[in-house]
Amino acid sequence: MIVSEEEYKLKFFTRRGFVRRKCKVCGSAFWTLDPNREVCGDAPCQEYTFIGRELKAGADVSLARRLFLEFFKSKGHEIIEPYPVVARWRKDIYLTIASIAVFQPFVTDGVIPPPANPLVISQPCIRLVDIDNVGLTAGRHLTIFEMGGHHAFNYPDKEVYWKEETVKYCHEFLTNIIGVDERTITYKEDFWVGGGNAGPDVEVCVDGLELATLVFMCFKVEEDKYVPMPMRIVDTGYGIERFAWFLTGKPTAFHAIYGDLIDKICLEANVRMPDHELLVRVARASALMRIERGRTVDELRRELSSVTKIPLEVLEREIAPIEKVFALADHAKCIAFMLADGVVPSNVGEGYLARLVIRRALRLCNLLHLEEGYLRELVKKQIEFWGKDYPKLLNMQKTIIEILELEEEKFKNTINRGRSLISKIIKSLKEKVIPTDMLLQLYDSHGLPPEIVREEAGKLGVEVRIPDNFYGLVAQLHQSAKISEAQLQYDVSDLPPIKTLYYDDQYRFTFDAQVLRSGEGFVILDQTCFYPRGGGQEPDKGFIVFGNSKVEVLDVIKIGDVIVHVIKGKIPEKIHVKGEIDVERRLGLMRHHSATHVLLEAIRRVLGSHAWQAGAQKWPDRAHIDVTHYKQLSDDQIKLIEDMANEIVFKNLPVKACFIEREKAERTYGLEIYQGGVVPGRMVRIVEIEGWNTQACGGTHVNSTGEIGLIKIIKVDRIQDGILRFEFKAGKAALDYTRELEEKIRSTAQVLECPLEQTPSAASKLKLEIKQLRKEVEKLKDKVAEAIIPVILERRSKGERLIDVELSEIDYNGMIVLAEKTTKEADDIALVMLSKLKDKTLLLVACGIKALGMGLEANRIALEIAQAANGKAGGKKELAQGIIRDLDKARNKVQELKEKLSSYR
Repeated sequence: MIVSEEEYKLKFFTRRGFVRRKCKVCGSAFWTLDPNREVCGDAPCQEYTFIGRELKAGADVSLARRLFLEFFKSKGHEIIEPYPVVARWRKDIYLTIASIAVFQPFVTDGVIPPPANPLVISQPCIRLVDIDNVGLTAGRHLTIFEMGGHHAFNYPDKEVYWKEETVKYCHEFLTNIIGVDERTITYKEDFWVGGGNAGPDVEVCVDGLELATLVFMCFKVEEDKYVPMPMRIVDTGYGIERFAWFLTGKPTAFHAIYGDLIDKICLEANVRMPDHELLVRVARASALMRIERGRTVDELRRELSSVTKIPLEVLEREIAPIEKVFALADHAKCIAFMLADGVVPSNVGEGYLARLVIRRALRLCNLLHLEEGYLRELVKKQIEFWGKDYPKLLNMQKTIIEILELEEEKFKNTINRGRSLISKIIKSLKEKVIPTDMLLQLYDSHGLPPEIVREEAGKLGVEVRIPDNFYGLVAQLHQSAKISEAQLQYDVSDLPPIKTLYYDDQYRFTFDAQVLRSGEGFVILDQTCFYPRGGGQEPDKGFIVFGNSKVEVLDVIKIGDVIVHVIKGKIPEKIHVKGEIDVERRLGLMRHHSATHVLLEAIRRVLGSHAWQAGAQKWPDRAHIDVTHYKQLSDDQIKLIEDMANEIVFKNLPVKACFIEREKAERTYGLEIYQGGVVPGRMVRIVEIEGWNTQACGGTHVNSTGEIGLIKIIKVDRIQDGILRFEFKAGKAALDYTRELEEKIRSTAQVLECPLEQTPSAASKLKLEIKQLRKEVEKLKDKVAEAIIPVILERRSKGERLIDVELSEIDYNGMIVLAEKTTKEADDIALVMLSKLKDKTLLLVACGIKALGMGLEANRIALEIAQAANGKAGGKKELAQGIIRDLDKARNKVQELKEKLSSYR
């Protein structure tokens, strides 16, 4: 978007003597107090000249955070506690990527007021699209970082502050608190877009380092258009880690962020820290190493070598290993924060992104030759390092380490399984090059890192070129949540909101209404008791009655504030009708929806706070709930969950529902209310099971937990990696289920001819008898072998090399036992066995070692016999098996083969 220069021409600049210049390197406009300045002050247009200059002794991230928050508190801003790194309150993104993301979309859209105005926050953020840059740029790029944001929300009737004050605050913070010489500050003009909003901004740079971005948000992005917002928002982003780096003047941000932890990793990885002067020279120009500049790492490193006058081989030998150490430290922190906020690694959503970081960190461990399990130890160190500032890390430590241990094992298994897959794919290629799209697919679908693909491909002479931004490309594919809206064919334009009687009284099953609009197969009423499909709950069904007619309601759909009844037939417009709800269906849905809330809380209390609802569906006679968890459950855990849920039923706790303001709901109950997903609008319907569970929910519920009746978990399955599905029944459906089980047990007892209570012992006895019979069968097989082998050996002594044997009622296992024993004693024969078993004839061919050397191959012989006898066969040279349909033809073929082999006698 083209922005007028006037947007940036602030009184603050002109009064203090700033002049507008254009950077001779990048062409950007910027404001400076130095009329002779030729560059914008941002790297790589300018090197990092702050490195080596310490402004505050002992400065670290905690100090930088405190200085930032306290300064803006002194300017009237209220300090807001940081939100999770997982954006549970949003539908469009998985991770919190900026401080303003905390307030999008509800505050920025004017749906709810901000928690304070103005406010200040230091928000941990995660961005993975730049993951491949981490380590290369000395700390300019991080996957996890804290964004300090001071925000002001200006409404048409209330102005807090705008551009002038924003820049003034920033300038004062830099000069008075950080100690920056104001002549080194540049304010670089730009335009920012993100999270559905946009506006002009200035990037605040000092000595080559962009320390803050001051965005003046005034547009909402709708498709490709910038629509002016009714409110204007000050959206600032201060890089807390960058301020720590700037204050210390250390060679890299990683030294400022992690301190001695970097030295510990180097020691354990046997990586030598580069000479200080060498590292400083490289770090000052390290902004050149940004992959998004459109060149490969090799090309960028050659450019760095040219600029720093450091030989390329020295950079490869001294700097490349420490870059991996930096990236590993960053990734370990990112992993700790993601898992602490309840992310369970999986193949979807934020779980996919967590697995991406974990597996890249494991690859870095491999490249640094660190021992198995090292990543877990490093994450433990990160938890200890950051636990004081973020206690949740310490609370979740046990779960985090357990998840990592399982992820390491899964990754190892993935690679082992994947090697053969890579070989198959390579052999099917027409050209001996694996394209980037295929590399992305192999990672996305099979979890195979590109380095492993290249390693396997190299063995087969196939070239693999890995894009240097590979992991960033993968992250980009998954950084946003997909939102799909059903395309409905019903016209609801110009209709007023429909009154939802089911919220007034969910036990009301009849109502009167006026038809607003109707057509073939649908009707819209001015009010309704019919609950529409939504929130995982199936719709009500029943009838609409008018005059002497009655039409069946097949489905109920909500479109905005309008409810459409899908009917069997047609109803005249503008008439009065009566609605009748299917009572038993409604009660069944209510019981199962309330049971879902009860059960979810029991699951979370047994498994831990990482267990989040990942989906749910409620029918009148059953329900299921999907939760994130990293491993299968034991029978004892399932029993404990079921017992805990039923205890809440027996307590008959009140179930209350009410509409309250979103901001009040979040403040009172926390973001856990969004277990079932984010609901739209200012007013949120809160369903509270007193003292047990509270959720934002639009479904119909019972008045007390006692009405649910028995909750019975039917089964628990892993439906995909990282997600468990609990299938259960409640109330009458649970009773019916137990009766069905009882009937099955009674039928089993009849078959076993024992009393009902003795069914388990009778079944165990039968199982033992079957086991004993199988042993007897095995003994008989051995006896068959003992009887037949001498006959075969005698025929061999007469010169036969292809020996055929016909058996009866011997299965493949028995034939294999006979074949192994025979070819062990007579390794120069091909043994052909035919066994009549029930209604089919089995074929097995075995060749001894010496027979193979004579050109006899079991799979070839078996195939010839099977083809001649209308059958099929397959196997290996040593052993093959098949099924034949015509025994006489098989005999003839065997005889023909024996005659061909007569020369071997």
